[in-house]
Amino acid sequence: AILDLEKQRISADDVSKEQGRKMLLSAEEATKAKAAKIAPKSFKALFGENHVEFATGRQQDAAEYLLWVLETLARAERATFGKNTVQSLFSFSVEEKTTCCQSSLARYAKATSTALDVPVPRDLVVQADDEPPCRKRSKTDMDIDQQEPLPPPRRASIPLSRLLETWASDGEIANFYSTATRQRGAAIRRNRLASRPKYLLLKISRYYVDTNTWEPKKLDVEIDVPETLDVSSLEAPPRDPDEGILPDEDDDQRTPQGQGQEQASVVVPDETIVAQLTAVGFAENGCKRACVATGNAGAEAAMEWVLAHSGDPDFADPLPATETRGGDTKQQTDPVAVAEIASLGFTETQAKAALTACDGSKERAADWIFSHMDDLDGACAAVLHNDDDNNGGAPPPDAAAVHQDDDNLDADGGPPTYRLVGFISHIGKNTGAGHYVAHIRKQGHGFVIFDDEKVAKSANPPLALGYVYLYQRTDLPDPSAS
Repeated sequence: AILDLEKQRISADDVSKEQGRKMLLSAEEATKAKAAKIAPKSFKALFGENHVEFATGRQQDAAEYLLWVLETLARAERATFGKNTVQSLFSFSVEEKTTCCQSSLARYAKATSTALDVPVPRDLVVQADDEPPCRKRSKTDMDIDQQEPLPPPRRASIPLSRLLETWASDGEIANFYSTATRQRGAAIRRNRLASRPKYLLLKISRYYVDTNTWEPKKLDVEIDVPETLDVSSLEAPPRDPDEGILPDEDDDQRTPQGQGQEQASVVVPDETIVAQLTAVGFAENGCKRACVATGNAGAEAAMEWVLAHSGDPDFADPLPATETRGGDTKQQTDPVAVAEIASLGFTETQAKAALTACDGSKERAADWIFSHMDDLDGACAAVLHNDDDNNGGAPPPDAAAVHQDDDNLDADGGPPTYRLVGFISHIGKNTGAGHYVAHIRKQGHGFVIFDDEKVAKSANPPLALGYVYLYQRTDLPDPSAS
């Protein structure tokens, strides 16, 4: 009997030791899981350290920050691998067609973007002043339950398809200079998608600046967002081979004196001015257009231009590339940017090549130079040779490697249909305050909410109140199944 009791005691000790070992392993696994987690503040500090606005502790615009994260990843990839992988998943081409009403001739330009800025027409939104008056609750009422319930605020509901039609609609340009007639007059401009990205980011332009108080505000409107989106109606149709093309302005010196000859140099938007305007709530592309239009004269001049042109149909569209003879594009470098890069110890030719390869961005140009130090002269020669000759032939190997993702944008196939993957919504009245949360679709769970470090199943996702929507092309594997 004593031996049996001893065996039972030893067996109980073994069980206790095994349970203790499991508890220890669980604690160790929990520690590893905690160490592998990236805190939102650390993530924001890492990606914002080289940005004039995102490096601060102020409230940021989630859409602009997301594009900055993609751009930062693209820089790192270009410096390490010589190509762009992550950002190219979201990149697409936008074709801009401008038709001169005087000559009926057209001009085409293309720009690359990573998000489609969808405008919200103000005339479709019910403003607070338009809402019917309602009785306010009285503090002196004894029985609150007997009070008449306050009616919910009226909120306009607009189908996403209608907003996309607005983006693709024709816009009139009143003071367009025609190189065919050498006079100024009316023109029609429209934008169309020229490629189908694997992932399509839609940014709903809910924010505007109240011209009476100069405060950024948000349009309180619901967007009827479909689960599946067809973008075939937004795509550029095939070009008519018999269509007349506007002659290039530099074909000859036909611009008469006094007609306002355009400047030959390309103005590179001042990033400091752009950051100041985007902090107010304006679209980044519109702020860049303001800098170009005002010649980087300052934030006040750019703000006046934005307020006067924020209703233009192409306000939030990417800046088109400068067209040259034959319809090809040629990047003209800013002499001030060339001097700044050359002051770092590089030659003027190297500075021009770096700016040409990076679309005029000084920060990216510096990264480009340091990533090609093994054969900097050869890389510069390849870029400049491709920029000068650009005659439809194959570019040199180095230049093709750097730009291969942009060249393949138009060739990327796939259906024009997309499925909704997730969205970002903003809680607050303007971009200067409030809070952002994200919702991601998970198969079998619906939408899952990501609120800083908190993750949970969303019982009632605010699908109609999103700020940024992420769609995935339907020929790709559904990520919600993983």
